[in-house]
Amino acid sequence: MARRHVAAPHVTAARPAEAEREGRTGPEGQVGPEARVPSLPPAGPGGPSGPPGSSEPTGRYAGRPSGRYAVWPVVAMAAFAGTAILAVALSRVPRPPPQQAVLLSCTTASLHADVTNVTNVTPAERANGTRYYLLEFTNTSHRSCVLNGYPRVAAFSGIREIGSPAALDHSVRPRAVTLEPGATANAELRYTETGSFQRDTCMPVVAPELRVYPPDSVKPTVVNWRAPVCSRPGPEFLVVQPVEPWTVRHPGSDR
Repeated sequence: MARRHVAAPHVTAARPAEAEREGRTGPEGQVGPEARVPSLPPAGPGGPSGPPGSSEPTGRYAGRPSGRYAVWPVVAMAAFAGTAILAVALSRVPRPPPQQAVLLSCTTASLHADVTNVTNVTPAERANGTRYYLLEFTNTSHRSCVLNGYPRVAAFSGIREIGSPAALDHSVRPRAVTLEPGATANAELRYTETGSFQRDTCMPVVAPELRVYPPDSVKPTVVNWRAPVCSRPGPEFLVVQPVEPWTVRHPGSDR
């Protein structure tokens, strides 16, 4: 049996340029996609290229700072502008007015206290056994001071307090009274005779003195004042008003 000869197919190897265009690679160093090298922009006076091994820009980019060195001038100018604006704003803030000196309360040591009898009262008041007195407070110091509120008044015999202290008359509103050196302020003191109270409720005795405490003071001034008072707590035989800046006179009394 005769053998037939079959010719092998003729294969033409692709040229390197065609292999590169088609993206094929081969064992003989044919160019493939992974072996492609990106093209670089041409060097010239208009591009960012420079001498070999140098990162400095050339051409129109030469002389310009790059990276973080291009930011710090802007930051410095913004900080300077903010400082200037803050300085102008602080210079326009209104200044607070100067504080005035605070006056202290008058103390017992800086005052002279006395009791003045108001003799001219109405017949009806005299029939009710009511008398009126003025508590006078004179500033004997060399500085101004303030009296504000009610003085405390109580009858005493030696070291013993007799009866109840003076009740407070709330028909007059307290106010701050500034006393210059040598000035005097007054508070009205109303006294009711013991005959206006029941004897067993009052138990009258004679008090040789009054102790007067200026407002906000704990040390009293002793004033001679001899009169019958109720020895038992409860009956209000003394009633006092707050300190006033003028001389308080009961209606109908001599000025």
